[in-house]
Amino acid sequence: MRSLPAIAVSLLLMTAACGFGADENGDYRTVDAGGWLYGDTLVFGPLDCDSGSRGDLVIIVRHGNGYIYSNIWLEMTRQTADTVTVTDTFDIALADPMGRWYGTGLGLSYQRADTVLKNIIAPDSVPIKIRHIMRQDILEDIEQIGIVFVANGK
Repeated sequence: MRSLPAIAVSLLLMTAACGFGADENGDYRTVDAGGWLYGDTLVFGPLDCDSGSRGDLVIIVRHGNGYIYSNIWLEMTRQTADTVTVTDTFDIALADPMGRWYGTGLGLSYQRADTVLKNIIAPDSVPIKIRHIMRQDILEDIEQIGIVFVANGK
């Protein structure tokens, strides 16, 4: 019976996340194995969530051990509830100053999640667009970018 509280917490977390399509744990886009071109935009959504839900937007970066930078700059374009187009930039740290990866992973792949926007209204009817804005035409060893909206129940 000790596992009953753990199951209850897991179910609560699963219902708190709003899904992108069929996946309630987020939406992922695989980056081309040849590298992520500067002009390539990844499109996510639209979000499958109750209209007016408030919560946090999390970006997930999956990268290989050969990624040569300690961070990644991303640009995200979305629409607010009043249909205003907003573009945000985020500097997501992937490694500490000594070069140790922050993310978790198996083998030579790592995953780092970062809450980039807090207490926003769910972007439920329009897609979210993300592209890298690093000073390099082709960004190698980025495997996937993911996004998830975690509703806070307010």
